[in-house]
Amino acid sequence: MLISMGSKLKVFQLACGAGHSLVLTQTNQMFSWGCNTLGQLGHGDTQDRCRPTEITGLKERVITDIASGAGHCIALDSYGVLFTWGASADYQTGHLPVGEGILSQCITEPSRLEPLCQQGTQVLKVACGVKHTAVVTVNHELICFGSNEYGQCGDGRANVMKKNFEVNIHMRGKTIELVQCGGAHTLVKTSIQEIFAFGLNDKGQLGLGVRQELVSVPAKIKNFTSFKICKLLCAGNACLVTIRRVIGCIDKQWGPFRLGKKQRRPLSSRGAKASRACQSK
Repeated sequence: MLISMGSKLKVFQLACGAGHSLVLTQTNQMFSWGCNTLGQLGHGDTQDRCRPTEITGLKERVITDIASGAGHCIALDSYGVLFTWGASADYQTGHLPVGEGILSQCITEPSRLEPLCQQGTQVLKVACGVKHTAVVTVNHELICFGSNEYGQCGDGRANVMKKNFEVNIHMRGKTIELVQCGGAHTLVKTSIQEIFAFGLNDKGQLGLGVRQELVSVPAKIKNFTSFKICKLLCAGNACLVTIRRVIGCIDKQWGPFRLGKKQRRPLSSRGAKASRACQSK
């Protein structure tokens, strides 16, 4: 079914949560719809929307990137400033909600993440897990915050909510280019084509080839440094990396793919779509 947002609007980026959707257009408008129980639509209330509704709180900003967790959203502007809203009970927005009832668990409209501004941190890339958030700064460093139940913030701890914006000490000295989050795990790519993974690993979603339920410190996935990595993609409990070789492009995937079988190490699969995606870069 075709979703109408106006005949002249062209979509630039999409992001989906557990029950809501977020769209950024080429004309810098943001629309959201779906479940709004925790203010994840960003309209200043908790009423659901069955049609795309424009988020007006960031109209004066040029938005360059968006991301969505299960119940929270992030928008990044052209100055590297981060705005977050939605579910905040696990500090996944970087805000401590104030209020009573449901308002004690959420932020209902886009709110600037002041601690990052105060420490002079500008953001380059953003990603959301179910209850955690990961960003890459303009200095190519990693910052994670929110739920750290399974070590998905990568600071060496687990079962402790991460409420600070410290740079990940385990990735210092690495030039980080990309970050992606699964449900409760995180992947990062460095400038020398390394991929590090951390967080929940009960279904092999970290690709490390080990039977270990969680990994709380970034661990390197083997055999990627000889490839040119095009993209990282994470689903709830699985990952896919698109890589480029002289002979073309290959998708490497792991987690509970293929008839429900768990793959703990990356498997290769060729595909026309992957090849076209790489050739266009």
